Amino acid sequence: MGERLKAAYAVHKLPHNGTVSSAEVGEVLRTFMAHFLSLQHRSGYAISVEQARQERSEVEQDYDGWSTVDGFVAAVLRQLPTHLRFAEALSAAKTVMDRFESYRVEECRGIKQRLTGMPGGSAGRVSLVDFHKKDADGNLLFAESSHYLRTLGALDESKPGTPKVLVPNYVNSPSNCLGTTSFIDMCCPNECEEILDDLEGALHSPDATPLELLDVIEKSRRWRPSGPLLAELERAAWGDSTGRLVIHGFAFARWLHAAFPRECPRPRAMDFKHHSSEADE
Repeated sequence: MGERLKAAYAVHKLPHNGTVSSAEVGEVLRTFMAHFLSLQHRSGYAISVEQARQERSEVEQDYDGWSTVDGFVAAVLRQLPTHLRFAEALSAAKTVMDRFESYRVEECRGIKQRLTGMPGGSAGRVSLVDFHKKDADGNLLFAESSHYLRTLGALDESKPGTPKVLVPNYVNSPSNCLGTTSFIDMCCPNECEEILDDLEGALHSPDATPLELLDVIEKSRRWRPSGPLLAELERAAWGDSTGRLVIHGFAFARWLHAAFPRECPRPRAMDFKHHSSEADE
C-alpha cells in the first residue's frame, strides 16, 4: 500500500519525506482511492497526472458509493493534525480502506437482497427478464449481458427459453469485484466458504460421511438448508468406494448448491480438475 500511496503523492507533486497539510493529504487519499476503484491499480504503481484526473472524474461520476468514500476520507482527516508525515498519511489510508471494506460488504448484501427479493429469488434463481428490469428511475438494476453471465457460469439455461440468473454465482463473480491487491480483497464475501469453514472446523478432516456432514449442518445455528438432505448426500457419496465426501469436492459442492441455493454457487466441473473423476459422476 505504501508504494501506491507514494504514487499518489507524486501525482500531486508532494514530498513523501517531509510533512504536508491535511488538506493536501485529503486530495492524495482521494486520488489513491479513485485509482483503486478504477481498477487501473492492477497495472502497477505508476500513474500520470492526466491519468489521475481522468480516473478521479470517472469514478466520481460513475461509482454510486463515491460520496461515501469521500466521507470516509474527511472523517479520518478530522481526527488528525493539520500537517502529516507520510507514515501518518499511510495510517490514514489504511483506516479509509478498512472502513471502505466494511462498507463494501454492505454493498454486497444489498446486491443479494435485491436479487432474492425478485420473483424466484428466495430459491436462488431469478429470470433473466427480471434481472434486466429497470428501476423506478429508468435505470437498469443489473446490466450484465446473457453472454457475460454465461461466461461467469451464472446463467441457468436448463429450461429452453427461460434462462435464469443464479444468485450466488452472480454475487460471487468478478463482476462484483472492485479489485484484489496484495493488501485487500474487494470481491463480495463468499458465504458458502463460511459454511465450508464451519464444517472443516467441526470435523477436522478433509472428508466425511453423509451422516457426519448432516449432523454438523443441522446443529449449526447460522445455516438453514432446504430440500431433501440425507438422501441427496448419500447419493452424492455413491461415486466414492469409501462412502465419504470430500468437503471441497465437486459432488459435495453440488449438494451445497441444492441445500443453500442463495449462498452456494452452482459448481462447474472445469473448476474441479483435480477431482475430474468425481466431476464426471
